This record gives sequence, C-alpha cells and structure tokens, in this order.
Amino acid sequence: MKKYNVVYIHGQFVDTETKKRLIPKQGHEYEICASEGSFRDYDPRLLSVTPLSSQEKEEKLKGDYGAGNYKLLLKKGQRLFYRISNTKIIESDPGRQFVFLCTLLEDLFLVLSKSKKGDDPSHWHLSECACKLTDCLYGDLMILEHLPAPSLNKLYSDTVNFYFPLQRSGSTNVFETFYLYSDSMYFDSKDLKKNNFESLASLRIQLHKEMKV
Repeated sequence: MKKYNVVYIHGQFVDTETKKRLIPKQGHEYEICASEGSFRDYDPRLLSVTPLSSQEKEEKLKGDYGAGNYKLLLKKGQRLFYRISNTKIIESDPGRQFVFLCTLLEDLFLVLSKSKKGDDPSHWHLSECACKLTDCLYGDLMILEHLPAPSLNKLYSDTVNFYFPLQRSGSTNVFETFYLYSDSMYFDSKDLKKNNFESLASLRIQLHKEMKV
C-alpha cells in the first residue's frame, strides 16, 4: 500500500511532492487520514431553494409578465423524468444512458416571451420552478445528493456537472428532454430509443390549443 501526502484544491487531490493531481478510480476503496475539522458535513456549493406557494407564484408572475401572459402547465408535486446520454465513458461507468426522476416543488407555468404575440407555441417558455432530483430510474447510478434547483434547465445542468463532470455538455432543450412520469413506467434500453413519452413540448402544444378555443 502506497502513502500519498495530498492537499485538496478546487475539487482535486494534489500530491504535495509532485504537484500533480491524484485521480481516484471509481469503485476503489481508499483509507483517508486527516486532521480534525478537515471535512464538512454539508456541501456549500449546493443550491438552496425556497419554493413559492401557488398564490405567491402567481403574484410574482403577474408582476413580472402581466396578467394573461402566463398559463399553468403543471402543478406542484408533479414528477418528471429526464434522460442523460454520456458522450464520454470512463472506467467503471455503469453505462452510457441514464434516466433521472425529479419532483416539482412549486407550480410550473408557461410565460409569454417579451415582444411575442403568443399565437405560436414557441412564443411561450417555461417559468422558473423550484424542483429537485429524487431518483435514478435507469442506469444503476447511486444518488449521492438529491440536487435542488430553481429551474428544470438548472437541474439538468447541475445533474450533468455533479454526476458526469467533463463527460458531456450540460445544456439541453428542456421541452424535448423532460417527460411526464407515472409509477407504471418501466425503462429498458429499447424504451430509451422510443419517442412515445409525453414531453413538455407536447404539453405546451396542447395547452396552446386550449388557449385558442
């Protein structure tokens, strides 16, 4: 067994003699000795979100966008799943495809983009919405943190940055990435290639049709 003297800098273990990074291998066990107080019992980098009540959310949207320029899409408590495909696989990765589950902590609205008339579904974008990662449904990945986020976009990018750093881009089109979830769903590799799930894009189209009736 080899002993290393290291310092922890910007999320990396650096050998104090060679000044080079020590890169741990996934799944390997390590014995770590450190002085008292060297570890935190919380991660200060994780976001803290304070969900708004339905009334508070509507009042905020009315002030930000004006009456009639926002429409309820999904209610608090709705669960959505989203898929992440890794473009770069590293040693001991459980796979390339992953499906994550999240829960809305407040109501999710469509809001009318500024300078748009609203006569096309693309004129409506998602409001911010407090949410959190709750589970990994496919991919055999251990959830170490139930990441909270102020929006679905932020949740997706934080999931990538936390669980798959430098392995893929954290940007996405949330309308084409997040889907309604139900307990009856079961995922396998064939399901991930199908497009028969109800996406936020399809919900936006449905709601837009109802607006025009």
